[in-house]
Amino acid sequence: MTSSFHHLSRSAALNISRKHCLRPAVSSVAPFRSYSSGFGGNHGFSTVTSNAPKDNGPVLSKADLAQIISAEHDLKMAESNRIIDTLLDTIVEAVSKEGTVSVAGFGKFFNKKLEARDYRNPRTGETVFKGDRKVPKFKAFTNFKDCVEGTKSVKK
Repeated sequence: MTSSFHHLSRSAALNISRKHCLRPAVSSVAPFRSYSSGFGGNHGFSTVTSNAPKDNGPVLSKADLAQIISAEHDLKMAESNRIIDTLLDTIVEAVSKEGTVSVAGFGKFFNKKLEARDYRNPRTGETVFKGDRKVPKFKAFTNFKDCVEGTKSVKK
């Protein structure tokens, strides 16, 4: 089985996969777009613009997930996208309604209430009041943490 990390040796591709808890995609998947920073070349993931530091390694986008799911389960891309959209919409809806979504071996999504308080803009010194609000949170379970740490391998 060849990996989507087509430019790397098999051992290098598997190390990246284990490091980021990703399974290599099957060879029937077209290569992903290039991720411009990090390793210095195309290592299998698309570019995602965010405010996150660029040294976190490859980024797996929603389109990349859909492509992996469609290849792994012989689905059309549209079907994979609908599955991902349904999953994400269900999580958002449940968490926004004071619920918790718990996925065994992965983690739990929930919301946390933040009390009203004054915030200070560090650049201008201006004080801004923010009322009570809810923010989404995620707590990784031990199995997921072990996989990221490298003490446990990804189930295949």
